[in-house]
Amino acid sequence: MSKKTLVLVLVSLLASVPAWAYERPSGAVLSAGQTGFNAEASRDSMSQVAVYASTPMDLAFTWEFAADQTKVTFKDADTDAVQETSGTIALGYAGFNHSFALGYHGISSTSDYNKGASGVAFDYLYYEGFNWSAGLHYGRSNYPNFIVDYQEVTTTTRSAPIPGQPPTQTTTTTYEEVTGLTINQVGLTASKSLGLYFGLDLGLDQIMISPAIYGQKATSFSSASAGLRAYWSTFAFNLSTYSGKRFGYLGAHALAMYSNTNIYQSGVAFSTRWTMGPSSALTVAYNQDNYLESESGPTMTGSGLSVALGLSF
Repeated sequence: MSKKTLVLVLVSLLASVPAWAYERPSGAVLSAGQTGFNAEASRDSMSQVAVYASTPMDLAFTWEFAADQTKVTFKDADTDAVQETSGTIALGYAGFNHSFALGYHGISSTSDYNKGASGVAFDYLYYEGFNWSAGLHYGRSNYPNFIVDYQEVTTTTRSAPIPGQPPTQTTTTTYEEVTGLTINQVGLTASKSLGLYFGLDLGLDQIMISPAIYGQKATSFSSASAGLRAYWSTFAFNLSTYSGKRFGYLGAHALAMYSNTNIYQSGVAFSTRWTMGPSSALTVAYNQDNYLESESGPTMTGSGLSVALGLSF
């Protein structure tokens, strides 16, 4: 239903290698997370468990698989909890100075808005070893059951004629739901090594939705992000932030979808990765997001904590 815990912990678990090398390791990640919301928010809590696995086909191609189960509860006792299961499959290629990845994300949800939702993402990266990289991200997601508007339908009925009386006419007006939302997203990324112990990540995203959503004026959202990586002994640290507006965000390799109706304004995330041995690592991550439940509503806050275990083989 929201920013996927899986992506947050993967960023840290893979922090010891540059973005172009993500396809190289073969292994698995198991993670669990919990998110709480401020008193004014309609949501009460969100819990999530996730699994990620990657396996190389050869020296160039790698398959990625991910699945997660999310439960969202609400403060209103009359509102049913939302149960959501999603999965991702992606194929990546890494060559001498170029890498590509194509991913598909599908959602099965008890929420009417998210039923049948899916997304496809394409990522390209050019890199100069461990020194720097620049990339392009394109995502397209579809929500066939997302209510975007209400259409007025007028029905007129005439009574059967009665001798000696004029016919009567009755007009009834109803409103039918108009469903179907398409989201297109374009992003630019860049990373730079700052010596042996630090790295910098930058990003820009532009999101366009079609058609316009009832009660919401904006159809275009833009945001900027920045991150700092640091390495010390067997530890890797990642601090990242974004600002602007995001709606229906689709992450790299289609590993994450912001599958809710909120407009995200800013956020910060911090993770610590401890390499316990040659084939295992433990990550603890914290993130906080500020968002709007409606375009003109107050700012809400969600704060999450997650733990992940990564294994390579």
